[in-house]
Amino acid sequence: MDLSELWAIFGPGLAGAVFGAGWWFWVDAVVCSSVKVSFVHYLPGAVSSRL
Repeated sequence: MDLSELWAIFGPGLAGAVFGAGWWFWVDAVVCSSVKVSFVHYLPGAVSSRL
């Protein structure tokens, strides 16, 4: 197997894991923050993760 085949197999899973980790860290930061975050700031992540 060459690198392009491996990237085709594992790339989508890796991209999903990175997106999920980023979304989790953002939600965790919002929950732990004392600053109020409006719902508008949730929309890009909610739409891209199809909530």
